[in-house]
Amino acid sequence: LMASPSTIAAKQFTDLTNSGSHAEAVQYLNSLDAYEYKEGNKFNGNSQVTRAEVAQLLHAMFADKLEATRQYSNGKFKDVSSATAGSDAIIWSYEVGIFDGGTDGKFNPTSKLTRAQMAKILVNTFDLTASSTFNFKDVASNNWAHNYISVLATNGITFGDGKGSYLPNNNVTLDQLSSFVYRIMQPSRK
Repeated sequence: LMASPSTIAAKQFTDLTNSGSHAEAVQYLNSLDAYEYKEGNKFNGNSQVTRAEVAQLLHAMFADKLEATRQYSNGKFKDVSSATAGSDAIIWSYEVGIFDGGTDGKFNPTSKLTRAQMAKILVNTFDLTASSTFNFKDVASNNWAHNYISVLATNGITFGDGKGSYLPNNNVTLDQLSSFVYRIMQPSRK
């Protein structure tokens, strides 16, 4: 899934800098118009992303690159209607197999995304696989997200906290999500 940067797509955010560990990733994704869904001129990279925001970002980047594998039926997610911010992206993300929603029949669009959930979403979006496993000391082998997290680690997409932990229950910031997506998209990784 490679996309080409556009010189006209980037939004002008007043709070972006050219330095910092996420700057290159954010600038690259911005050049692909990944943040078209954002209102106003603030990027707010330190804000914790919601499930709807992740669906919108991925939809902006890959709507024309991923094929639907299942049909969304009205009412599938009890908490998503046409009035829900990003509802088209949420429905798309279900149809292409990125998001499943909760066992309670809800998508939970305003819930913050955890690092464990992000691992599953990225593995599903980019169809990532691994030929070996990687274990973090804070992710048990019977944890629902263990395999997804292991795939990210064995592909060099996550390194955890540098102390052997992944921190699966921590929420993901927009900067962090941007860096994860950017790492996956790097041609040198292929």
